[in-house]
Amino acid sequence: MSGFRRLIASVEKYVVPVRTMVESGLPKDKALDVAQSTWGLTSEEKAALYRVVWSRWEALERAGKRVPSGFLEGSRLLLDGYNVLTGLRSLLDGEAVLCDDDVVRDLKMGRKAVDPEDVEDVLDVLIPVLDEVRPSEVVVWFDAPVSGSGELASFVRRRLSGGLDGVKVKCEAVKGVDGMLVNAEGVPVTADSGVIDRVGAFFDVVREVAVRESLEVWIPPSVSSPRFVRSVVPG
Repeated sequence: MSGFRRLIASVEKYVVPVRTMVESGLPKDKALDVAQSTWGLTSEEKAALYRVVWSRWEALERAGKRVPSGFLEGSRLLLDGYNVLTGLRSLLDGEAVLCDDDVVRDLKMGRKAVDPEDVEDVLDVLIPVLDEVRPSEVVVWFDAPVSGSGELASFVRRRLSGGLDGVKVKCEAVKGVDGMLVNAEGVPVTADSGVIDRVGAFFDVVREVAVRESLEVWIPPSVSSPRFVRSVVPG
């Protein structure tokens, strides 16, 4: 069993109880503290539940910010580099989760270095979406403190420039990616809740790829279905 499978198997019985606490009005941090003290959750399990469980209010608020791909023509897209590549990598590997707020995320808890050779097929599914969107510019930011960010930025720039005809492409390794996504002019492309909650609009490109390619994601447990199940993103 993969590390991902072990993780979701270990947390699935806690999703509904934590969600119930959150829906009752208990702040999620406190709900997770209660769950940890009651059931002895590991830090990894607690972090996974934090990414998966959200209130209906948060789901509705974020749904109102999600921009459909058909409304992005001519936009300046700001890609959260590691967030997007890691999310798409997880999707292609069958390890992406459709979280309670309808955002598709990986459960890798923190940005991971991505080797250029490992993102070829990721870019193969990303480029057609960006090409169909027809943005005016695509900006990709990678976290400079992560080793290899400069090399990865150069590689992604070459691939995007070659695949997006007539679109200005800029890829950089920078410090403070989250702040730049929030403050720069453009539409952030990210699944990072901290960014989504601070902007007026965002594009969930991992969810978009999942829908277009009919790729299965993991659906969290509910009262009627107590286990994670694999399915295409519901319409």
